[in-house]
Amino acid sequence: MPALHDLKDEDLQGLAPEAVTALAQQMLQRIRQQAHEIQFKDAKIEKIMFQLAQLKAWKFGAKTEAMNAEQRRLFEETVAEDEASLQAQLDLLRGATPPPETTGENNDKRKPRRRPLPEHLRRVDHHEPLTL
Repeated sequence: MPALHDLKDEDLQGLAPEAVTALAQQMLQRIRQQAHEIQFKDAKIEKIMFQLAQLKAWKFGAKTEAMNAEQRRLFEETVAEDEASLQAQLDLLRGATPPPETTGENNDKRKPRRRPLPEHLRRVDHHEPLTL
């Protein structure tokens, strides 16, 4: 009898019942073996995917995005300034405090510390339409 993978339609004609039974057993055994191989490969793929997810979490996780001391200090200062500014705007809108004066010691902090642009530079004014 030829090997299972070499069988053709013509070979199946006129087989004895014992040969058909033996052929069916071979086919079932091969199917079980392939199912076992598929399960093994699926488990291996799942393991590799899990390891890849762990690697990505390690590489791109929050730990790598942590701030150093200087960045944290600057961030906290910015947050404090923003919070104070928003609180002042909120108080102004509620009418709790009068608007800050245009002259005074506190306004000197908010003035830009850079020099004005030189006079020889060309200036272009851009005006955008107001939207309501």
